[in-house]
Amino acid sequence: ENSRRRHSHTLVDAAELAYGTNVCDGDYGENFLQTSTTSARWPTYVVPNLASLLLLPLEDDAGTQLPRTQFGPQVAKGLAETLDLAEYCEFEMDRAFESIDQDGNGCIDQSEIQALLESAYVATYGRQIEEERDKFFTGFQSVTVDNPNAESLWGSFTSSTNSASLIDNPNDSTNTSNQTSITELTREQISEKLILVQQELIAATNSEAGVSVNTTAQGLADILGLVNFGKQEIDEAFDRMDLDGNNLIDVNEIQTLVESAYLSIYGPKIEEQRTRFFRGFQSQTNTAPTDPGNTLPTQSSLTREQFTEQLWALQQELEGGTEGSELAEVRTEADAQRMIRRFSPLLRTALDDIFTHFSTDEPNGSTLTPEQVDQFLIQTNGALGRGGTHIHTDAYFRRKQKASQPVVLTRQDWYGVFARELGDGNW
Repeated sequence: ENSRRRHSHTLVDAAELAYGTNVCDGDYGENFLQTSTTSARWPTYVVPNLASLLLLPLEDDAGTQLPRTQFGPQVAKGLAETLDLAEYCEFEMDRAFESIDQDGNGCIDQSEIQALLESAYVATYGRQIEEERDKFFTGFQSVTVDNPNAESLWGSFTSSTNSASLIDNPNDSTNTSNQTSITELTREQISEKLILVQQELIAATNSEAGVSVNTTAQGLADILGLVNFGKQEIDEAFDRMDLDGNNLIDVNEIQTLVESAYLSIYGPKIEEQRTRFFRGFQSQTNTAPTDPGNTLPTQSSLTREQFTEQLWALQQELEGGTEGSELAEVRTEADAQRMIRRFSPLLRTALDDIFTHFSTDEPNGSTLTPEQVDQFLIQTNGALGRGGTHIHTDAYFRRKQKASQPVVLTRQDWYGVFARELGDGNW
């Protein structure tokens, strides 16, 4: 490093000359060797490529890619929140399965996945749904189909009212409007709102500029069966909305209506994702291999193991590490297990010898206690609380304690610690 600062020429690793790329320390760009070799200096130091000693080469086939769902970040996050998944441990996976298995038959069927996805979409768009709900209770004015200046239900008709505060904070002292807060709507008031929906649809249809229809307005029209917006249609729509039959529409009924509208809007997407959720698994009655083209009939239910596989794939979409040409990030348990499968015989033997040396459990050392791990860390690091090995072993112990499992490391856990060490680039 000091030599590099003193001289204008560049030092080159022997390994970089051998491999033709930057494989060791990240000091140089990978295109360095494509420059004129006359300006290059003979290598003066060597940094061994430890990955070649510790890991087996990456395979070229696509089977090395870890499965990832493709819900998109918003919906994937909504699914994780709906299922209360944080660490994706066995306890959380079992709890998620039990919460979705509504009929308790030990399998997850199509309707149960449909309900899960609908809940995830409502959770994903919860804030927008609440905003749309609140707009129903503000900005009343006399409007007719023939009034071209009627303002959109979704636009500026709330200019004299703070729509965001009326329902949640009806007594908000900062609201200077003289309009009284409304928490229930009459048949006439609902008619006004539905006429505004019609106005928006008409404006989009007649516009020469090709204004796109507001998807929420279209969703409301679809879910309420509104086509001509005649008196009979609007009366029937009101009756559908009036779930408790008291001839008034309250906040909860509007909430249900808007949620249904959103599910109508995203219905085709939900259907596609529900079908995909069951793809890639061999049917229990089908002996054919998994079909990469997704042309096999979709099976009707998932076992606990298959459902868990999909949750692992969900975690990979949200948290999974990126994959490089030599190393891959280790951010999930699936990433760690893949890294373990690449351990070279040399590395695996060394880890086994250390594990057996510090373990007093028989036969051949099957677990390591926190105290035994501390002994190893003191001998290697000279103190506790230092280094990536301490961080990763401590994380394992905390997860097991939280799941009410024995607070020990198995041999596979031990491998996982060093898989994460390699993924961190600490070796």
